[in-house]
Amino acid sequence: MLLPLELTPGQASVWFGQAARPGSGAYQCAELLTFDSPPDIALLSETISTCLGQVPVLQSVFTTNDSGTAVMAPRPHTYAVDEAWVPEDADVIEWCTRRISVGCSGDLSGELLSGHSIVHLPGGKVGWLARFHHIVGDGLSISAIIRWIAATYTAVVRGEEPPEPPFQDPGDVLDAARRYSEDKGDSGEPAPAEADRKYWTSQEMPLNLSPLGTARDNVGEPAVLAVHAPITQDTRSRLRAAAKAAGSNEAVLLATAMGHYFAALSGAGTSEDADPVFLGLPLMNRPLGQRQTAVEPAVNVLPLLIPPRRTIGESIAAVGESFDGARKHGAY
Repeated sequence: MLLPLELTPGQASVWFGQAARPGSGAYQCAELLTFDSPPDIALLSETISTCLGQVPVLQSVFTTNDSGTAVMAPRPHTYAVDEAWVPEDADVIEWCTRRISVGCSGDLSGELLSGHSIVHLPGGKVGWLARFHHIVGDGLSISAIIRWIAATYTAVVRGEEPPEPPFQDPGDVLDAARRYSEDKGDSGEPAPAEADRKYWTSQEMPLNLSPLGTARDNVGEPAVLAVHAPITQDTRSRLRAAAKAAGSNEAVLLATAMGHYFAALSGAGTSEDADPVFLGLPLMNRPLGQRQTAVEPAVNVLPLLIPPRRTIGESIAAVGESFDGARKHGAY
């Protein structure tokens, strides 16, 4: 891999999103893993640090070059793993959420890209709190990094050969993105990237970007909102049956119901000229069956339109069309 590299479309999106929210930690994400039996904390910490040193994107800085182009350039960094204790009377999720709140501005490297803690939880259990900036990757690639570190730790404990990093070279990931954008398409057909552009520009989507960069995004103490909505097996069976009766699927039915629910709560969609409701639809944008994982933010969160003033049947059909269009043009 030769650095510096231009950013992939996913990396560029996160880069400009972070630039629009200077000081915000909105693009940090984390996983809390708990152990059934206490790990060797010193060995686990060493393994985490050693493995992170082998992930190219984590040994880089996201910055701009002399021409103002956002690039990923080399910047080696040794990731230290600290140890912390969660108070017995604390809410673990809220405590972890506040701990991973790291404001970011300007260049992104080192501790702004990732941070790791071995945490002693109430009740005596031990956990590993792993934080990553989303410019490093989406949930799938971050999960792949964590699973590889865990497999490496297990191998070391057993005295076995540790697994090789199962990740694509960043240069290959960028080349794949370039090939897609430069694909001319089949004879008589528009290029895929151009077809994506035409599809999304044809969608009537009222946008209000005013919340970007407001004081609410830049506060030091994040607001914590945890919502748990378990779906019982009986509810799932009824949902599946209702979707089948409507000639649709569960995802479309849930999205339609959510759209009507939010419309009722907000007052949107209650008049003839009302704006539609939009839901964020995450798409993985990854080919199936790859042996190596591309460590990048490939997930795209796309607007799913829920039209106002429609019957349930009409809404299900319209949302189904929105789903199909988003899947087909999800790489835009």
